[in-house]
Amino acid sequence: MTALDDSLDLYLARLEQGHYADRQELAIHLLEPEQIQALTMSFAWHPLVQFLDGLLLDDPGSSDHHLLARAAPFAGQVFFLAHDGDSRAVFASFDALLDAADQAISQGCSLTELHPPLAIQVTDQAALASLIGEALAEDQVEVAVALIPSLDLRDTRLLQTLLAHEDFYLGEAIARQVCARPAADLLPLARQCASHPHPQVAQAGERALRLCARPR
Repeated sequence: MTALDDSLDLYLARLEQGHYADRQELAIHLLEPEQIQALTMSFAWHPLVQFLDGLLLDDPGSSDHHLLARAAPFAGQVFFLAHDGDSRAVFASFDALLDAADQAISQGCSLTELHPPLAIQVTDQAALASLIGEALAEDQVEVAVALIPSLDLRDTRLLQTLLAHEDFYLGEAIARQVCARPAADLLPLARQCASHPHPQVAQAGERALRLCARPR
């Protein structure tokens, strides 16, 4: 049994002690093991589920779900699988997900309102770069876009590759991350985004330039 298996057992034990089902008004409906298996099988076609070896943890009555990643370098992290919006890593662990659910219940707010503003950055950035490369090799741009928020924006070679890619969504995703994490040392990257030939990337890059010039 792996550490992740142990963690999953602890998660399910804690799940039994709480009231994490049928709270759709709070976007909370965490699933029991049999339900997790059934819903995950129904999402076997989804590229992000495939790349992350994911388990669907909830079904809150919308088209959005929380997904446990089991593949490196995200193993143990919880992704938000958004139908219309940005999919990204939102919780570092099962416990963090349940802590947020407890807080949402206590405050009477939606669980999604308690997603951290920034995605969880993985420790093994080289493995992340490799996974993004695999996604692009299989023409799964949507997967790569969901993984970009977990980059630390230090791998110059990877960033250049993404900015030069024919699909502008990759460049826009980078520019948006610079906007989310403005810093003086990201000014060169912001300038590259601002000079991108696609206007959607360039506009996000211009905003990144302004924010990096006066970082928070």
